[in-house]
Amino acid sequence: MVAIFYIFLLTSSLFAHATGSEVRSPRTDVGDYDFGLGNNVCDFDEVKGCIDKLRNQNKDIKECLIEHDEEVADDHEMICSKLERLEGSIGSSSEVSNSQIIAIEESLCEKIETIDDNLISTTDEIVSSVDVTESILCEKLEDLDQDLSSSSDTIISHIDVVQSLFCSKIEELGGFSASPCCDVLITQSMIPFTISTPGAYCVAENLSLSVEGTVITIDSDNVTLDLCGHVIAGDNESEATGIFCGGEQSKIVIKNGYICDFEFGIDFDTVALFTIKNIGIIPSTEEELSSVVGLRLDSCLAGMVSNVFVTNLSQNSIAVGIKMSSTASVMLFDCGVTNNNIGFCLEESQNNFFKKCFANNNRADGFSISNSESDSGNNVFKCCIANNNGTESSGDGFIISASNNNVFRNCFAESNARDGFNVSGQDNEVTSCSTIDNGRIGIFDTPNTNQHIYNNRSESNTTDDYSRVEVIIPSLSVTASTGFWSNISS
Repeated sequence: MVAIFYIFLLTSSLFAHATGSEVRSPRTDVGDYDFGLGNNVCDFDEVKGCIDKLRNQNKDIKECLIEHDEEVADDHEMICSKLERLEGSIGSSSEVSNSQIIAIEESLCEKIETIDDNLISTTDEIVSSVDVTESILCEKLEDLDQDLSSSSDTIISHIDVVQSLFCSKIEELGGFSASPCCDVLITQSMIPFTISTPGAYCVAENLSLSVEGTVITIDSDNVTLDLCGHVIAGDNESEATGIFCGGEQSKIVIKNGYICDFEFGIDFDTVALFTIKNIGIIPSTEEELSSVVGLRLDSCLAGMVSNVFVTNLSQNSIAVGIKMSSTASVMLFDCGVTNNNIGFCLEESQNNFFKKCFANNNRADGFSISNSESDSGNNVFKCCIANNNGTESSGDGFIISASNNNVFRNCFAESNARDGFNVSGQDNEVTSCSTIDNGRIGIFDTPNTNQHIYNNRSESNTTDDYSRVEVIIPSLSVTASTGFWSNISS
């Protein structure tokens, strides 16, 4: 369209230039061949010449148009060629893309097959593992059933052992019998039970506790608790207590029964004027507990303990049979401790009296007495026996560590792993005692501690060494630097 407009303009310009005048409207009065040219009238030859000239120009224009068409045709051909190349390129790219897609699909299929194989293999392994685990669990359940059955048999056996161990003592006392008047009968359905008012309480049946806690708590003064020959049992593993009394109670009596498989069998804390008698205790054998004590007296005053026997069935490495801490003026008669780590343990305790008590087959010491240097012990042991205590050259029959003014009379130490008596502190007395077959020394004294050791008999100990002992000679009331007064070594 632009080219045609351009040709029209060019034709009009040439025509105007050939006639020498502007283009005007045609006239009707043409007479004498005027042709509307006004005063510029020319003859026919001139007009013909102008027309020929215009035809020539028109021919040139046509030739120009032909050339332009040829150029357009060339451009069209070039564009078509480019389009063909572009289509070929697109087709090639499409083929490449298709081949890449096919390769990716094949790779994905292979990976999916591999995953499927792995899943099948893993599933098979899981099923196999589950089968093995199920088999192991079944075996463990069977073992557990057997262990539970064995544990049940063991508990029954424990009770039988305790009952047989203490039956002779009980018979000497006339047997167990309920108090003539019981204010409350305690049954299993009442456990755990707290005594909060004064009175007489009787256990009506065997009691048990299989979780942490305390079976019977005494939280009142003037209480008598009679077990009436029954058993209070724990589960041997929990941090549990058979009987607890604490909070400055007084006038408490516990008697006549058995306590088994607790961290603390009987636990008294700040109790005064108390009596514990005719009790058999089997502490827990579980060594994962923080401590195990058959009878614990902590900060107690003025009590009597008689016919109390503590037996552990496994020589527990942390168990103490009877432990007294900061306790004073307590009398213990006819009490025994066997198969614990330590038999009797006194810490910071004073003015206590032991008669006819025995400690045998304990893992460490039979009787252990310790105080700080500033405190005085003043504990008396009469007719007490320590035999077969200690293991592998460790463990004494009687050991006094930094405790003063303790007295041992008519006591007997036999077959202990180390010393019969190991004495330190100041002014302790060992009189009329016997030591036989101990692993090291019959009576060992720390030098220059002014001990009073006389009228003793020592025989068949590995080393009978009295050369370092200071002795007060009773008849002269003076201290001898060497030798013994009436001590016999054979």
